[in-house]
Amino acid sequence: MFIEENWVDNDGTRINFFQSKPEKAGKIPLLICPGLSEAAEEYINLMSSLQDNRCIALSFRGRGKSDSPLTGYSLEDHVSDIVAVVKQLELDDLCLMGYSRGVSYALGYAINHHENIKGLIIEEYPAQHKQMPSGWGVGWKNEPTRGYGDRIRIKTS
Repeated sequence: MFIEENWVDNDGTRINFFQSKPEKAGKIPLLICPGLSEAAEEYINLMSSLQDNRCIALSFRGRGKSDSPLTGYSLEDHVSDIVAVVKQLELDDLCLMGYSRGVSYALGYAINHHENIKGLIIEEYPAQHKQMPSGWGVGWKNEPTRGYGDRIRIKTS
């Protein structure tokens, strides 16, 4: 098995994702929706450990190597990042895994695309999408105890 890095254009926003390619195909692919401060590459070890499964992990807009547009951070925009990856990879059936904030994005996708969802794994987040208060990102990113300053990019102008 090997893991490759790819990109998809989601209406002008480049979304980065990693994909594992097992030697044997046939199992339902696992699409990983990382948490708020996470990037796709943080799931490479997990993907490697699931040797017989095709796994895909994306970096949502504003995270990892994905673009950080000035606007477009609603639930619908994040769900559209999933849609773009699924469409490019021509995934008919998949299992979604959402971690932390990625749970709301996974659920948003699953509600509107239930016909191709064969499994859903949700971890560490309530099954609802919460609106973040205005300006939360700058203070959160700069909090010295968090250590996420290089993982999240916040446009201030």
